[in-house]
Amino acid sequence: MNFTTACLKTASLKQINRFLWFLALFSFLSCNKPDNDYLSTKSGSNLLNLNQTDTITLNMVTEYWPSIPEAQNLSCYQIGTFNDPIFGRTTAGVYTAVQIGDANMPLWGPGSTMDSIVMTVKVSDTAAPIGNNNFAGQTWHLFKMASGFGSYGTDGTANYPSDTSFKLSLEIGHGSLRYTARDSVITLSLPASAINNYFRDSIFDSTGNSSLFTDPTEFGLLMHGILIMPDSSLSGGGNFGEIAPFNFQDTTHSRLTIYYRTSIGSSENYWYMFLNNSPLTVNVYNHNYNNSVAWKNNGLTGKSVDKVYLQSMGGIKCIVTIPYLTNLVKDSMLAINQAEFIFPKVDSAADPFNNSNPGKILFRPRAYNGTDSVANFTDDVTDYFLQEYQSNSKSYNYLMTRYIQTLVFNDRQSYNGNKSFIHYPVYGINLSVPPDNPNSPGRVLLYTQKTGNKAKRPKLVITYTKIVDKK
Repeated sequence: MNFTTACLKTASLKQINRFLWFLALFSFLSCNKPDNDYLSTKSGSNLLNLNQTDTITLNMVTEYWPSIPEAQNLSCYQIGTFNDPIFGRTTAGVYTAVQIGDANMPLWGPGSTMDSIVMTVKVSDTAAPIGNNNFAGQTWHLFKMASGFGSYGTDGTANYPSDTSFKLSLEIGHGSLRYTARDSVITLSLPASAINNYFRDSIFDSTGNSSLFTDPTEFGLLMHGILIMPDSSLSGGGNFGEIAPFNFQDTTHSRLTIYYRTSIGSSENYWYMFLNNSPLTVNVYNHNYNNSVAWKNNGLTGKSVDKVYLQSMGGIKCIVTIPYLTNLVKDSMLAINQAEFIFPKVDSAADPFNNSNPGKILFRPRAYNGTDSVANFTDDVTDYFLQEYQSNSKSYNYLMTRYIQTLVFNDRQSYNGNKSFIHYPVYGINLSVPPDNPNSPGRVLLYTQKTGNKAKRPKLVITYTKIVDKK
């Protein structure tokens, strides 16, 4: 190879290199789209078939919803009274049917005496009671229901609101509690003097029909069910009172036992029943919010509201809307590659329950009447984060790609004038803490779009590809 040929090849290579550098620079400048280009300029970069990412602001507001349906057959039920420094006072009780535990016909009769009634309830293994006194000093009341519910009554088998109130026939009795640490069991023991005579007589005088205490259906029609309701006073447990989740499925420890003697001076006998858990148990709550912080911010969306409040016990949830999503699709048809919601949690050392984060917050599309809508909604099943709290980022994250793609498609059709093409509710999102949340006290504070720290603001991060532009 001579010198001239070598120079020509070198020159040619230099030209090729310059062209490649120019092409790379052009590609970089073209793809370097400013943050939130659609949201800030309302005009796209006109690039098709290239992945792009936008961060969209979310609007959030606290909502008090006293008729949130309570899911029956929960893993645990909350009982107690608790005064949250942010949410105010809540008293949690349980309506439950009872089942025959001892299949043998009891030996009692009209002349028998009732020594005591003992109810034991197992504290759920997933959480310890709030407070430092193990319910010492707290008084619980035991009522007999006047009519049944579910298959034992006329009130239906649907879910019931959290403020449900069934009719009661009488109070069986009330008393203070005892906590057994070995088994994590709360015991309510009613001596003979504390038991309602009418209840005692109704039990002992029913022995003429032996099937009442051996046939589950007949027994259900006799007993109907019971209500376990604490006093709303804050006795025991320090300044906050105490409340805890209880496991009614543990039939070894969760039961109601009647101790009796067939006659005066005879030996003591007992007969027991289980606290039914499937599906005839309903958790109910009474509240006294007064001037609580959460109540003052109910429904407010002003600039000063930098937090929203969620509480499983209170029917306090959060409404999320995405007002700027339509800006993203005005000019383009998009294929959503990934859509992630991020809701940072308020992390405050001043909050005595700062570390009692709900293990999960439910993400549900909102129906026109404010209830949850899960029809055709499957993202909660496939969500990578499982709707659970992320301790590393101190936030609740949700991958909801299909959901956002559906909303985008709705907006696109609506923008093109097809107003009737709505395949999914577009009334926002409900965030709520499950009623059987095991982390007492089952509440959380989330930052809103109004918080001063931009890094803590909730957001929707979307990665997408334009497949049609300017149509």
